[in-house]
Amino acid sequence: MIPTSIDGTDITGATIDGTDVTEITVDGDVVFSAGPALPTTNLIHHYDASTMSAGTDTFVDQVGTADKFSNGSPGIATKNGLNVVDYSPGDNHFAVTNDVTAPFSLFAAAKYDTNDAIGINEEELIGTNEFLYNVIVSQDSTNSLFFQDSTGQGLTYKSPQDTNWHIWGAISNASGEIRLDAVTADTGSSFPDVKDGIVMNDRQNNGRGSDSKIAEVLIYDTGNPPTSDIETYLSERWNIPI
Repeated sequence: MIPTSIDGTDITGATIDGTDVTEITVDGDVVFSAGPALPTTNLIHHYDASTMSAGTDTFVDQVGTADKFSNGSPGIATKNGLNVVDYSPGDNHFAVTNDVTAPFSLFAAAKYDTNDAIGINEEELIGTNEFLYNVIVSQDSTNSLFFQDSTGQGLTYKSPQDTNWHIWGAISNASGEIRLDAVTADTGSSFPDVKDGIVMNDRQNNGRGSDSKIAEVLIYDTGNPPTSDIETYLSERWNIPI
């Protein structure tokens, strides 16, 4: 256990002569580490479940103003010593906000707890408010990682339908890319804008959620993000192997 205080004083945000302290060693041993650095350039929306507690209704946007409000009763669990949002099929975090336009990139640390939990072929882990427009993660009999627009065009990938934690990603640029655990899953189709906002554990607030957990979601307003740095940050912070 690496301490984050000295004589009871919190040193998490300590600086020396204006320089951020990221690590302190004593006789070659690390006694303080600030943890992995969050890439913030072009970051426009940041949903961090570690800031939430039981009974918290709002998934607060730590960077922008697109807060998501709960339907049902999302709970709290833990991953790597940090709080995560624990969803049942009837739970989501939802708001009608047109919060993302192309080009953009979205990364998430999240997992399904069960497969086909509500007996239908689509269970949205991260969706949008527009019908047939699915962002990042949807579990069905054919694909469990895909990004499609309202005409059904987009990228699809048959990822393992398991209950492991994963780092999911979609990058909207001229070619388009979807990623799973720091590996390219598919490319070849650019993505349109996200219509009417991101929904956590649902699509359109219409009961297509799942038994799942979401730890963190990062959205950047660029099609050329520091992908490796982002995925490394999520991997190290949440202890998800890549």
